[in-house]
Amino acid sequence: MDSSTTTIPLPYTTSESEDMLILEMIERDLRVTYAAYLYDEESYVNTVVTFREVLALETYAEGCCSACHADLFVEFGEVTVHATSDWLTKVLRRWNERVGWTELQKSLGGDKRFRHYQIFFDHVMGIQVVAASCEINPEDGHAG
Repeated sequence: MDSSTTTIPLPYTTSESEDMLILEMIERDLRVTYAAYLYDEESYVNTVVTFREVLALETYAEGCCSACHADLFVEFGEVTVHATSDWLTKVLRRWNERVGWTELQKSLGGDKRFRHYQIFFDHVMGIQVVAASCEINPEDGHAG
């Protein structure tokens, strides 16, 4: 991992999330809900990962991830955060041409507020997002 890459720990692993994974776009935010299986309790617990101000989203089926996108294989217990990447640069170049130059966007922090996030769900998919922030919230209670 280079110095421009960090991680955000997840409360529950994504390696046991194949039974429930929900992606919802709500305005400009992406909400990812996954259910992790807790073997000791024989139940599932939900976790919600919310990406704010999404500029770009790519998803890859698990089979494609392993064959074509090995870089999407990140650790199961975390979200990988890139402050710099080729994909982030490409997305931000287009964003700056379209709206990033406006006074409103500059007042919100301009393109410096965006990061490239990656998360992998074993046996399901890999997700990468360019967004302004990422929030992790375990839901109260169990999923069943």
